[in-house]
Amino acid sequence: MKKPVSLILAMLAILFAVSCKSAPAAEPEPEPVPVQEHTDTRFTNAYEAVLPILYDGAQNYTIAAGDTLTRISRKFYGRRNAFFFPFIMAASKDKRTVDIVDPDLIEPGMELVVPDLELNLAQPEIKARIKTLLDSVSKIYREKPDTNWSFEIRDGLAATAGTL
Repeated sequence: MKKPVSLILAMLAILFAVSCKSAPAAEPEPEPVPVQEHTDTRFTNAYEAVLPILYDGAQNYTIAAGDTLTRISRKFYGRRNAFFFPFIMAASKDKRTVDIVDPDLIEPGMELVVPDLELNLAQPEIKARIKTLLDSVSKIYREKPDTNWSFEIRDGLAATAGTL
C-alpha cells in the first residue's frame, strides 16, 4: 500500500513542479500611443468664410451615437437638405460649442448649433456665402482620401451648391 501512495505523491509533486515552471511570464504593459493633434484646418477655414450668419431661431443639438452630419441636417432641414451640414458646422464653430476639424470625425456628446436655414437663405449675401461654403467643402472632399461615402458627400455638396 505504501508504493501506490508514494507513487501518487511523487506524481503530484512532479505535476506541481512542472506547472510552476511553465507559468507564462507577465508581459510588460504596452506603452500608450500619444494622441495626435489634427492639424488640417481646411474645414475650419471654410466654415469661417460663411460668417456672419443669423442665429434667430437657432436650436442646440447634442450628437448621439450613430448620428452622421447628413442625418442631423435632414432632421432639422428636411430630407432634401442633407448636404447643408457644413452650415451647421460653421455655426457651431462660431458659437464655440464645438470645432469640428473633420466632418467625418464627430463623436457622441458634441454640442452643435443648428441655425434656421430658411432665414439665412432668405438673405442674398448669406446665401452666396453658404454656396461658397458648400463648394469649398466639396473641393476638400475631392482631395480627401476616399471613405465609404466621400464621393457621395462631395457630389451632394456640389449639387446642393448648384441649386443656390
